[in-house]
Amino acid sequence: MKKLIGLAIFILIVAGGCGGGGDSFTDSLTLGMGMNTNNFTLTGETDTFTGTPQIYFRLESAADMGGSTVELEIEQQLLGGTTPMGTLTFPNPQSYGHILMSSFTHTYGPGNFRVMGILVTGNNTVATTEYSVQ
Repeated sequence: MKKLIGLAIFILIVAGGCGGGGDSFTDSLTLGMGMNTNNFTLTGETDTFTGTPQIYFRLESAADMGGSTVELEIEQQLLGGTTPMGTLTFPNPQSYGHILMSSFTHTYGPGNFRVMGILVTGNNTVATTEYSVQ
């Protein structure tokens, strides 16, 4: 598990702060093949990967993240349930914002997986998504 944390590429972008202006945010976790740092979007959005992929993610929270560290908990989905595979930790360098983008290297082999985006402060699961690796 420590190896995964070491392999995680920390490319972090936090969206601007809360306030007026009509911004609306939702709880969501999306995955992709890359990211566009100019407009806080993923490129090549997908839920299917091959080999030992670098997976980029975008975690958006309806509530201000308040600088909370983010954890991704990854579980492998099996016929009889799920098996925990690992937890990746991403520090948040700002005290405000609704979006955190970064990436990690998937080293769990092929299969079907579920990933949960969690704000450590308050132990709040923001969003969950599923992906497969072939």
